[in-house]
Amino acid sequence: MDQLDLKAPENRPMFQVARLYRAHGLISRETFLSFEKTFVEIVTTINSLSNDDEKFWDYVRSLFAFDDYADCVPINAANLSVTIDAVQHCMNAMALDWNLDISFQKRVKPFVYTIQAARTLIASQLKVEPDLLALCRNGSDPNAVINNGLDFNPGDKVVVWSENHPTNGEAGWKIRQNRFPNLTLVVCDLEGEKDDDKIVEKFLSHVHPNTRLVTFSEVSSNVFFLIFFCFTGDTLRPYLSN
Repeated sequence: MDQLDLKAPENRPMFQVARLYRAHGLISRETFLSFEKTFVEIVTTINSLSNDDEKFWDYVRSLFAFDDYADCVPINAANLSVTIDAVQHCMNAMALDWNLDISFQKRVKPFVYTIQAARTLIASQLKVEPDLLALCRNGSDPNAVINNGLDFNPGDKVVVWSENHPTNGEAGWKIRQNRFPNLTLVVCDLEGEKDDDKIVEKFLSHVHPNTRLVTFSEVSSNVFFLIFFCFTGDTLRPYLSN
């Protein structure tokens, strides 16, 4: 685990975004200082425990409001995932700050500015241009945007993996067929196949000259099966129509 920069927390993206909120009057001085104090405490503790895996994850768990006496283990809950207490308290404080002034001038211009600042910071972490990033609520939104933005001709075919998320799977594409009734939907079922070469063969068996799109998720939405494809776009391109 990489050591965190304890001497310069202001250089970390989360802190920079919080500072921009304060600079544009979106949060009060008290809210910002409270966040800064908690942020430094968490960073310091994480850094001190980074060489002890068990203690590190015990501390991470302690940051959430989980009931230690509940007979359950929190795992991925998708859109229902909770955030850590420190972040939740900061969000609640920001909401109360915003309620003090509901003018459009307060809510629109500086808020949009800080979103763009966050986009720039995230892009720097991913080493891409900010214009290539779209900040969405979840993975369903961009799936819908991409699918609805495509235009199809009569006879075009779309191949989808049976384990795709519904917004990019059979259910989502059947909705697209309401707009394009001549679009043919082909669902690829791997039937439990795990061999890379055979997975590729199964997908390619559904690809024909009229295939416009082949779409698959990296991870199964049902059984968490992770696909490592040994082909690239160049493998499929000769089979796809223009």
